[in-house]
Amino acid sequence: MWKNCGLSDHDVKIMKLNNINTPRQSSETQIIRNFKKNSKTKFKINLSYQRWENIFYENDANIIFSNFLNRYLRIFYFTFTKREIHIKPKGNTWMTTGIKTLCIPKRDLYLHCRSSNDTKLQKHCKLYRKTLSWKHQIDQLMSKLSSACHAVRNVRAIMSQETLRVIYFSYLRSIVTHSIIFEG
Repeated sequence: MWKNCGLSDHDVKIMKLNNINTPRQSSETQIIRNFKKNSKTKFKINLSYQRWENIFYENDANIIFSNFLNRYLRIFYFTFTKREIHIKPKGNTWMTTGIKTLCIPKRDLYLHCRSSNDTKLQKHCKLYRKTLSWKHQIDQLMSKLSSACHAVRNVRAIMSQETLRVIYFSYLRSIVTHSIIFEG
């Protein structure tokens, strides 16, 4: 288990860094084609209006292919125009809206407690930090895992190794993964 190093994930630590140059986040641009719902129909109509007979009058296959490709691409580029989109760089993807929402009251309480000399408020802040614990989530996870392990242990004599592996990946591992993603 974790050793107590004097830091808690429920305590706020403030660090001041001097002379740090952070790179500016620039939005990148990417050029894509406009594939709208009706563009496909317009493309087919534009292809049908073309006179294709005069392309095949040449004797050289390379010239025939070149003429065909030029006309086809001209219609394609005309129908499916290019447009520029701006791609915003991803910031803290792990910092979900739920986490941000839950952090607001804690930050407000911390800032208010830091600037106040009220001992009652300071005691409340300490009590609040003590009540924030992962014990309940860990107990729930252990209960689910122990019942799942017990079920697997009971059926291991009548099932093959392959079936037990499928049960592990579909049930036990999903419990652990779900707990890691949603509960930290």
